Amino acid sequence: MTKILFVSANLALSTTAERIFSKRPGVLVKAARTDPKTRTLLPEDDLLWSDLVLCMESNQKEQIENQYSGFISGKMIASLDIPDNIPNMNTQLIEAIETKTEAKLFTYQLRH
Repeated sequence: MTKILFVSANLALSTTAERIFSKRPGVLVKAARTDPKTRTLLPEDDLLWSDLVLCMESNQKEQIENQYSGFISGKMIASLDIPDNIPNMNTQLIEAIETKTEAKLFTYQLRH
């Protein structure tokens, strides 16, 4: 069972991803939010829980790698390169999340 943590500045995006993948067999999912204004990131427990951390944008990936290096050892951290300004549950967003997450999940599973 692969545990995926979806991260975005806009919680609607990560919760959309969580909703899409919550019914998929073989994965457990959680959503988390970064706060770019205060530079506060997600709870450490979420990082410790996860196997695969998928950020919507590359700057969120960089924040996690810089601020939480002690909590991500051995984890795959990747950016889906999905802008944080796409409306929640938009068809374009759903397709992008599905396609890009499946690719990252496949890569993760090949490595583990």
